[in-house]
This record gives sequence, structure tokens and C-alpha cells, in this order.
Amino acid sequence: MTTLQSVAQFARELKVPDSVLLEQLRAAGVHKHGPNDVLTEQDKSKLLEYLRRMHSSSEVKSDQSTSTPKLAVEDKSIEKKLKVRSDAPSLTALHRTAFCILGATTRDNRRRIVELAEDKNLTSDSEICIKARSDLTNPRSRLSAEVAWLPGLSPKRANAYCALLGQDIDYFMSSAGSEGPLVRANLIAAALELFDPEMEKDDWEKWILELGKV
Repeated sequence: MTTLQSVAQFARELKVPDSVLLEQLRAAGVHKHGPNDVLTEQDKSKLLEYLRRMHSSSEVKSDQSTSTPKLAVEDKSIEKKLKVRSDAPSLTALHRTAFCILGATTRDNRRRIVELAEDKNLTSDSEICIKARSDLTNPRSRLSAEVAWLPGLSPKRANAYCALLGQDIDYFMSSAGSEGPLVRANLIAAALELFDPEMEKDDWEKWILELGKV
């Protein structure tokens, strides 16, 4: 018997704010009015299909772009003020997603995902690779993986963000501001893991509030 979930429960499972999930559901044609509304498996399937369409459409448009996310302003104009903690983890939530672990894209079919997992298994932890493969080939966990990733971005742009996070956090955060709500939320959440506790209070407040707004 299928267990029904509310929007709020599913948002917690996907690790996204209720408001972001509601927005994505509405865009997918699933009209829910609040976090207590119940979701059916059909609702979740429609959301997954919408995310896949959004990925494909955006990736086609972005294929000719460079691998570095573009800003509306030059890099030189960005004030360097965000501090990374000295004991910052090498892998953030963004790097721990199944897509990043395997180097997979939303275009990859089941066969390709299995091949990527087998190749990655030669150089990485076997259990991590097996779980990542399962996350991307199981329909239920696949939805969670897509929502936790960067929906709508081309593979080049998504990979650029993963690299940029560990190189220039100011540039990373400035770039994140131009993305859609779900992508912006995932990028900011990943960056917050790296913030230095001694950083200015105003900077902490700014980005926590920004995350709350999306």
C-alpha cells in the first residue's frame, strides 16, 4: 500500500523549502495550495517529468556556452569579503549528490549510469558508487536526486559551479544570484557549509535571509 505524503513531508525528504517545492509543483501542473496538501504518486511523477523537460530544454540552449558561469558584471568588480573556514569540508551537499559523484547528467539513460558507476568504482568508494547508481536508477530516489542537484542547468554549467565553489566563493555566490529559485537554494545551501564562523554577522544574515526568500 502506498503511503501518501504531504507537501511539507516530501519537501523535508527532498531537503528543500516548502515554498520552493510548491513553486516547482505548480510549474509542473500540480496545483497545491499549501504545505499540508497531500501528494499522490501521480503528482510526484508529473514533477519528475517536468524537471526532466526543464533539464533538456535548458541544456539544449546552454550547450554553446562556456564552462564558466557568466555574471552580469566583470569578476574584478566583485568585492572579496566572504571567508571560508579553515576546516571546511572538501565535499559539500552539492558534491555529494549522485549526479556529481558519478559525473552523470540528466540526459543519461540507465545503461549509461551503470557504466559511469562501474568506471567510478575503480577509483572511488564502492558503497558510495553503488548508492549513487541506485539513486539515479530508482524512480523514487531519482526525483530526490534531481531536486537536490541543479535542475535546468547544462552539464557544463553545473560542473563549473562544483569547481567554482572551492576556488572563489564570492564569484560563486554572485553567479548563484542569477539562477532560478531551486538552483539558487541548492547553491547557497552548499556554500553555507564553507562559511567561516568568524565572518561578519551581516554577511551571514544576508545569505541566510536569501536562502529563506527562495
